[in-house]
Parts: sequence; structure tokens; C-alpha cells
Amino acid sequence: MRFIVFLLMLSCLAVPARADCVSPAGVESQSVYDFANHRLTYCNGSAWVVVTATAPAGGAGQVQFNGGGAFGASNGLFWDNANRWLGVGTSAPVKELSIAGGGGTEGTPGIFIQDPTTGSDYGGRLYYDDSNGLEVFKLASVNANADGALITLERKSAGNVGINTDAPMATLDVNGYGRFKLNGAAPVACAVSYHGSIALTSAADLCVCTTANAWRKVNTATACAGP
Repeated sequence: MRFIVFLLMLSCLAVPARADCVSPAGVESQSVYDFANHRLTYCNGSAWVVVTATAPAGGAGQVQFNGGGAFGASNGLFWDNANRWLGVGTSAPVKELSIAGGGGTEGTPGIFIQDPTTGSDYGGRLYYDDSNGLEVFKLASVNANADGALITLERKSAGNVGINTDAPMATLDVNGYGRFKLNGAAPVACAVSYHGSIALTSAADLCVCTTANAWRKVNTATACAGP
């Protein structure tokens, strides 16, 4: 008897109402497949809503992104699926990662690595520059959005390397000064593969590895004490 009374009491408890859908009958969050029209629907609390697929934005190859709550796409971020190449700033990548447009000086393609502590105008810049016709690859520090210390790798002509210069005129062109270690002994045994190498002794004598397979002071025949 007590059990029956308990069940009656449970039946009298208020049950939270759930909004219903009709044709067919359903409750909120319920999903029903419409076989007649070949589509999936769900009850939103008052009506049946057809589940539709959201079409991607843009055209083939354009990488998708969230453009303010909707799919966005641009030729500035492009995936060549046939070759597995990614283009940044270009819809025609020619290598695994192709970068075109802005990033270096004068609008040249490049990569900017921002200093996380100083701000957006400081960091390092890696870019390709053909503004002077030399076709050079540059690595520069950036201070207040202006290139500072510079390393230049020239592709044209002899493939010169420049340090702190835009236009290297020799195989190694240093716009500044260099520093060499002072050696208390020969850094390597002078042999054919090292002919022309230079080194400093602990006494700051500049020596060269000669074709005689010996280290000699520059412009003299004097043997080097050290190298």
C-alpha cells in the first residue's frame, strides 16, 4: 500500500516542460531522418529544422579560415594538393612552401620574426630582394621597422656573401671589421685542402697555409710560431 502511495506522489511532482515539435511529434533536441526527402532534421523546440552542410568559401585550393563566424578563403593562403605545396601570398606555389608579396623591404617576399618582448617593430627579417638587380637573399635584424645588421647572400654572378652590405663586391665582403681566434698551435695541419686558409697566432701574426704545406706569415717566408 505504501509503495502505491509513493508512486502516486511521484506522479504529482512537477515535471519540467519541454517544447514540442509537430508533424511528426517530437521534443527539443530530437533528430529525425526524413526518408521521403532524404534529409536529416532536428527539433529546435518549436519546429523541425533541416540539417544542411555549409559549403566551403572561395575556390579549389584556397585554405579555409574563420572569417567572422563564417568560412573564409583567399588566394593568399593556397594549398596545391597535387604537389603538396603551400602558397602564402600566392595561388601558384612552386615549392613545398612558397612565399610571395610583402615581408621584406620595398614589398619583397619574406618572413618576419617578431621580438616577443620589445614589440611589433623589432625582430628579424628573412627575405629575397632583387631591387638592385643582384638577386640576393638577406637576413636582417629589424630595429623600429628599419633593417639593421645585415647578411646578404648573392645568387647572381659569383654568389658573393656580404656582411652589413646590400651589394657584396667580393666572395666575402665585410662592411666593418672581423675577428679571428688567436691560436697557440696550428688550427689544422696545412695540406692541399687548406691552401689559402688564414689564421692568427697567439702573437697576433697573420699566417696563411701555403702551397708548401706550411703555415707562413703573410708576405714573408718566416715560419709562424703557433699556426
